[in-house]
Amino acid sequence: PPALATRIGWTARTTGTYAVQTVAPLVLAGLLARRTRPGVAALVLAEPLAAWWTRRAQATDPLRWTITHLAEDVAYGVGVIAGCARTRTVAPLLPRIQRVRTRPHRRTP
Repeated sequence: PPALATRIGWTARTTGTYAVQTVAPLVLAGLLARRTRPGVAALVLAEPLAAWWTRRAQATDPLRWTITHLAEDVAYGVGVIAGCARTRTVAPLLPRIQRVRTRPHRRTP
């Protein structure tokens, strides 16, 4: 169903962004390893390319857009990690998992 595909797409996009922001060295290691390269690349590129696609009329070419987007994510993550180190907490690094409320299925008589 389209709803499932949409949710899977959003999960991939947010997972990739979270990974680049918080564990960029591990992401780089995943890109260097031949076995994990395709999957890690798909996660890393999902959000920048989807963002470029929605803004392509006013955006630069996809390569420069993606590089800039990833650099911004890494810079954001470095700031978050520096703040965590300064305040001695890892709370900002922990993901928040929210339950999606769906309507219950109604049985027809």
